[in-house]
Amino acid sequence: MSKEAQQYFAELEIYLRTLLSKGVEQAEALRPEWHGEVDGQDPAGCPEMLQRFIDQALTAYSFQRQIASGDISQEMNTRNMLAMPLKGLQASLRHLAWQAEQVAAGDYNQTVHFLGGFSHSFNAMTEALKEKERLQAEKNHLQSQLFQAQKMEAVGRLAAGMAHEINTPAHFIGINLEFLGQAFEDIALFIEQTRQVLLAPEDEQAQIPASRHQLATALAEIDWAYLADEIPKALSQSQGGIARVATIVSSLKELAQPGRLGRERVDLNQLIEETAAISTDEWNRVVEITTDLDAAVPPVMGTESQLRQVLFNLIANGAQAVEEKMAHSGSAEKGFIRIHSRLLQDKVELLIADTGTGIRPEDLAKIFDPFFTTKEVGRGTGQGLTVVHDIVVNKHGGTLEVSSIPGTGTTFSMCLPLLYIHP
Repeated sequence: MSKEAQQYFAELEIYLRTLLSKGVEQAEALRPEWHGEVDGQDPAGCPEMLQRFIDQALTAYSFQRQIASGDISQEMNTRNMLAMPLKGLQASLRHLAWQAEQVAAGDYNQTVHFLGGFSHSFNAMTEALKEKERLQAEKNHLQSQLFQAQKMEAVGRLAAGMAHEINTPAHFIGINLEFLGQAFEDIALFIEQTRQVLLAPEDEQAQIPASRHQLATALAEIDWAYLADEIPKALSQSQGGIARVATIVSSLKELAQPGRLGRERVDLNQLIEETAAISTDEWNRVVEITTDLDAAVPPVMGTESQLRQVLFNLIANGAQAVEEKMAHSGSAEKGFIRIHSRLLQDKVELLIADTGTGIRPEDLAKIFDPFFTTKEVGRGTGQGLTVVHDIVVNKHGGTLEVSSIPGTGTTFSMCLPLLYIHP
């Protein structure tokens, strides 16, 4: 064996001992280099093979460190048998990364059949996510049904209220028209008698005194003084009734506006006034509504029909609480619902306070739960406040809080952001 080969093997022994005891990084500085000639008949050709083996081993080690650090993008371009298992692992990790991206995008049907025990964990995770998605879909469906059911309930109550509100002015308009019709007949008869007297022939002029006496009697019979006082009143009342019906119809047209179902700029102050007007039958018997609306409140981005539903539910809820308090106390004195709006930096705050029965402390945490209600059977389904919470918090990115003193009243505090993009 040549001196070069002997020297190489001596250095190789030191390098391998260091490699085994201290690792690749510590041994790198002791790595031997072969510079001798290779003779096919000389066993000294062995160092050349060892050099190539060491190079492949170090390349495979570097490739392994890249994979261990999470970098699975590098390619092993040279043919290296020592790195082949690592290339298989790299391919599996790349496929796993692609599957993870699909799961993140919502495809929970991915299944891993490699990497041993890890596959069981991954597959269990996708099954859990799939079940969670199913439960969320069921929850969304139930919430949609709940909202529609409560909306139909409110529409029914609103329709009944509007029918009552329209029926009241329509009733006294009908009475006034009947009075005016009868008055017209009496006046027309008197005018006809007067016309006959005025058109009498000259040969009948001698009968004028008697005719005047008949006209005076007819005028007394129709009670002209009464008619002259009541006819203007009847006309004025009828005009007021027609104006009231026109206001109700206008509010209903705003409520049923088909082009206003999407997100738009909603004037909350105007919405409060309109909702109070069309829900009069819900509250006018038991409460007085007072408003303190900040003119500086700008429009918010939202769905007008849903926000109108929120206001209607809270007003109706407050009126029922006051009515319940009146029933328990036996008092006929009306309560109050006070609605206050103000601008708070990038959001609008609405306070809706009533002087009703209030809510017990143990019930406060449950009032937004589906179907929870403290009202007697037939007075509520426990859906209204759940829908209110869903619209304000989930659909408009706002907050809804409630404070209450039993026997004194309840205040709902609702904050809506000026700009909120519903996901």
